[in-house]
Amino acid sequence: MDTIAHFYREINSGFLNKNCGQGFEVSYLAEYDENDDPVFRKFVDYTPENHEKIKKMMEADDCMEFFIHETDLKKYYKNFKMEGHFDMRILVNFIKLLADAAAARVSASRSGAAGSRQPNKQTAASA
Repeated sequence: MDTIAHFYREINSGFLNKNCGQGFEVSYLAEYDENDDPVFRKFVDYTPENHEKIKKMMEADDCMEFFIHETDLKKYYKNFKMEGHFDMRILVNFIKLLADAAAARVSASRSGAAGSRQPNKQTAASA
């Protein structure tokens, strides 16, 4: 059975792009529930207006890990492409991210995915 963790991808400051008008929610891993599944909470809304502040925070040495929901991730890449700011490196990274997510789901379904306390930690970043 899929948990919500399968729908979150770790992001870093290289993922952020000020030229993309699409905003999204930045989340963090807050805790684990009674079933040992990760619980994600909204940290901040990323927008081009607060790009520098969030990027600086993500690059700090003591920064926690941040995540994006797959739905927002797909919208972010789709809108970025449609606005004419498309870069082939972004497409390649997006395809790799989706392939890794699909492989993780197949692997989890084959192994039963029980007992793992680690969320799927792939990082979305521009190449």
